[in-house]
Amino acid sequence: MKVIARRIIHLFSSLERLIFLILGDRYSPKFHEFIRFSLVGLFNFLIDVSILNMLSFLSGRSAGTPIIIFNTLSFSTAVTSSYFLNKHWTFNSSSSSGPSLRDERRSLNDHTSALHAKEFIYFILVNIVGLGVNTGIVYAITTFLSPFNGINPHAWLTLAKIAAVPFGMVFNFFGPRNLVFRKQNPAS
Repeated sequence: MKVIARRIIHLFSSLERLIFLILGDRYSPKFHEFIRFSLVGLFNFLIDVSILNMLSFLSGRSAGTPIIIFNTLSFSTAVTSSYFLNKHWTFNSSSSSGPSLRDERRSLNDHTSALHAKEFIYFILVNIVGLGVNTGIVYAITTFLSPFNGINPHAWLTLAKIAAVPFGMVFNFFGPRNLVFRKQNPAS
């Protein structure tokens, strides 16, 4: 599992370097952090939508109460991935220009303290709000709005999921960043 996580983080680091090679390096560290957050978010969105669609397809249900269960499972899986990737890459405070691969490896190996468990619990609590908003939107669209123009119900489910993303994105950036992964002041 650690090997996969390292490869994912290495891929994201390469993508980030490519983005800033194209854009130039004149942007603030906060903008770099937002780009990292966005890359992790895209990856986790793909996990979320894939699991949601797989459960929908296997059950034959694309609306109603089962969507609440399916969305909770898919969202929770993506949130767990998000925690580890955001903790070990996005909000890693080892340097202003982003962590080196050595820092990423060291960070991934340092996961056993009680502080990490508490941090993970805070992360989950912050994301429960996001889950409620996300699931409410997906449920409402798939249950109360009929697919238009002959859209397949599974495609409609994916469109509902896409519609839910912007509502949680800002909260899911600032919540974990400010409440969970706060950079500690060295003087304190």
